[in-house]
Amino acid sequence: MQDKPVGKIDFVYIVIIIALLAVLVFGVIRPGAEPYTEFYFEDFRSLPDFGNNSVDFSYTIKNAEGADLRYKIDVFVEYFSSRTNSFTKGYTTTNIVTIPNGQVSTQKITVPLSAPFERARITAEIPDKDQRIHFWVGYSSTTFFYEGYGNATISCLTPLLIGELHDTMTVSARGKYARGWPEFTVIHNGKKLETVEVSSNETQNYSVKIPPSSDNVIELVYDNDYYNETNQQGESRAEDRNLYIEGVRIANYKLPEQFFLVESGLPAQRFDCQKISYGSGIMTSPSSFRFRYRVATSLENVTTL
Repeated sequence: MQDKPVGKIDFVYIVIIIALLAVLVFGVIRPGAEPYTEFYFEDFRSLPDFGNNSVDFSYTIKNAEGADLRYKIDVFVEYFSSRTNSFTKGYTTTNIVTIPNGQVSTQKITVPLSAPFERARITAEIPDKDQRIHFWVGYSSTTFFYEGYGNATISCLTPLLIGELHDTMTVSARGKYARGWPEFTVIHNGKKLETVEVSSNETQNYSVKIPPSSDNVIELVYDNDYYNETNQQGESRAEDRNLYIEGVRIANYKLPEQFFLVESGLPAQRFDCQKISYGSGIMTSPSSFRFRYRVATSLENVTTL
């Protein structure tokens, strides 16, 4: 008995069936996701710009390698000299952390610095993964740690001299409304005290209690800036929220206008003594109004106006 030859129609059906089987097979069997490790600074916008004896920062590791993993993290400091155009190795430490698959771990670390120095590069690396992250700090002998913002320098702040300790600060301010009133957060010696809403376009006085200290650094941080090219009705009328600090008193001691200092920019840039506007308390973008006051010694003249 002779086999029946395969006709054109039958051949087309066979090709279609094979194609459908291939689609089903390759559609179900997919290559697995590539394993990886994420390594980054936690809140990179708050990394310190300056340091003297130490700096604090946090790094985060995400394990997506498909299995629990033991990570070795090296952290080290390198000091750069522009005179020799070279680096000198400083402090080094190693941290071991085990992270379950699919989990994230954040590690906070304090790195000691050998002051004084020109610039320092702080590096964290996972050698086994060939991953490295770093940031730079400059040296400042007058550095604070600002809660929520990182390290900052106060070297540009000339202190107002007062006669005795006081715990009351009065801020004279007005605001420009734009879908909400401006606010300023009071930071005293690196610690957040309270947030004040300036809810009038006419100058009002706002009192804040300050913990008594012989040396005081004050930041009035304007964080809730707002701008829109159109108003709420969709009309082409810009809405622009602004804050105006018009005066500050510590009890009866008035801060002279030549002591007014405003720094704007990203959070860490508001405290680095770089981009400064003197003699005015106008804040039309996220900024910090900065000043310093301390109790005068018996050999110093008190500032009274």
